[in-house]
Amino acid sequence: MAVLGYAYTKSERVADGVAILEQILKLGESSWMRAAQSRTFVTPRRDFLAADRLDEAAALATRALALTRQYGQRGWEAGALRLLAEIASLRRPRDVVTAEAHYGAALAVAEACGMRPLAARCHLGLGSLRKDQPREAQAHLDVATTSFREMDMQFWPRASHSVGA
Repeated sequence: MAVLGYAYTKSERVADGVAILEQILKLGESSWMRAAQSRTFVTPRRDFLAADRLDEAAALATRALALTRQYGQRGWEAGALRLLAEIASLRRPRDVVTAEAHYGAALAVAEACGMRPLAARCHLGLGSLRKDQPREAQAHLDVATTSFREMDMQFWPRASHSVGA
């Protein structure tokens, strides 16, 4: 169901994607093992972000983070932290301090777990976040670009443009 919801969101059927996510959450509350709920809350995050429902996305991500820590799910913990960083960076006004803290924590977990694609995305987020510190931002963007190229993730190097561009 989460994949279908994500597909709907990507095809600009955001309302349908969110409706599926809400169904998933009801199922998770009633019948799924609690340890599996963290994945449920992290995986379909784009649905709520695309619908500009940041408060709901933040509540799910916070809940997911607590569950991942409770059950020792380090990979999903990194995903929940990155989601919290994305949410903070999308708020208006942008919450740079919170976003930076969550990206940094997600990066640390991703690196410890050998999750190179997630680590590169964290560097991309950090580089995009700090336009007021061009050298630091560019260093993160350079790491992201190099990592994406090394992993042959061809879309991402185009996304990790330079600070001045």
